[in-house]
Amino acid sequence: MVERNPSEPVENLLIGTIIEVDGPRVIAELDTRIVELSRVYAGAIYPIGQFGSIVKIHFGRKIIYGYVSRLRMKSEYERERGIEPASVATARVIEADLFGEGEWVHGESWQLKFERGVSTYPLPQQGLYLTPRSELSFVYGKGKGCTIELGEHVGSAGTPCHADLNELLGKHTAILGSTGAGKSGTVAAILHSIMEHGANAGHDVWHPRIVLLDPHNEYGDAFPGHMRMATDEEGSLCLPYWLLDMHETIGLLIGKTEFVATSQVNIVKRALLNARRAGAEKIGLNPEDITVDSPVPYELSVFRNDVDSQKPSQPSKQDSYLSILAKLDVLCNDARMNFMMRPWSGESDGFSSVVSQFMGDALGMKVDRSGWRGLGGRCCGRFRLLLRLKWFGHLRRPRKLGSWFLLDDRLQFSAPWGPGGG
Repeated sequence: MVERNPSEPVENLLIGTIIEVDGPRVIAELDTRIVELSRVYAGAIYPIGQFGSIVKIHFGRKIIYGYVSRLRMKSEYERERGIEPASVATARVIEADLFGEGEWVHGESWQLKFERGVSTYPLPQQGLYLTPRSELSFVYGKGKGCTIELGEHVGSAGTPCHADLNELLGKHTAILGSTGAGKSGTVAAILHSIMEHGANAGHDVWHPRIVLLDPHNEYGDAFPGHMRMATDEEGSLCLPYWLLDMHETIGLLIGKTEFVATSQVNIVKRALLNARRAGAEKIGLNPEDITVDSPVPYELSVFRNDVDSQKPSQPSKQDSYLSILAKLDVLCNDARMNFMMRPWSGESDGFSSVVSQFMGDALGMKVDRSGWRGLGGRCCGRFRLLLRLKWFGHLRRPRKLGSWFLLDDRLQFSAPWGPGGG
């Protein structure tokens, strides 16, 4: 039996004819013989004109794909363009946005080489076709390799949609939608898919560490076995001040406005370097290797004394120094900042204990959820950046931390490796 070439059009999937091409948007008139907005093919029911469903246009060996964005009466379309309606009253047009193209190649079996982006545009009078489920599996992934299942495509008889795990987490990913659209539910579903990937793929060991910044405290029910860490009165999260680099320390003690005085920056820079070097000496590191950005523990008293020692004798010239010391006192006395401003004991390197907060039990906890209640958006953003910098790129000593994912309240994923890692 000769296997059918899938690049050949299927008459039963033809639903209309293109009447207008406007860049990546095409408009087609539906076949007037279509009464019910559905079509049965290979035992599956495909809706016609379903928002978000995928249609295709055959163009030689290439196939161009588009998302359906609108279905309306042709008379409305004609009036919008200032044309006196001359079509049949029941005529309808379908609008679609082109997003990718593919070409069938034959090896051991037929495979669709699909790529996002369109380089070939269709022409008026070409046919518009429904895309069968078997073909959509190439567009959305076939679940092979390091992939997770995201869900089912609503406009194609339940075609499973997969995402390459390295692509998903090796780059930034945003979940977008209006209020109440289900962004949080989508995020939770994706995280559960990541957590369950090990069992589904047959891995003996699969314990991803996922840090979820949850300022609105809305993900707790989705992860009943999570480890909760909070910056409120519970005090279960510690992100010490000495993790901040020089620019972050300046932002904390002086501010980030364009009016920051160079003299104040120099005061902080000198005191910070001296305090870090003193701390490095206590934990057995070479002080000469330390910079103002090294995440080395230091004592606030040493920092304070250094700033105080720089003060000139004339009271009229002490304002810059006193301002820094006053801000430091305010931060140390603010109970909301205890998670960051607890003084270092000066006895041991606290770096490993900070990291261990997010590692969890290697055989138990899989999700760490940081509740940033009580912090403003500016402060939360500062520590979102802090986590990314310290754990994903600026570790003082190279070490393997296992699989790490960071998800913040803006619903953005990021991971420590580049594409192809993991």
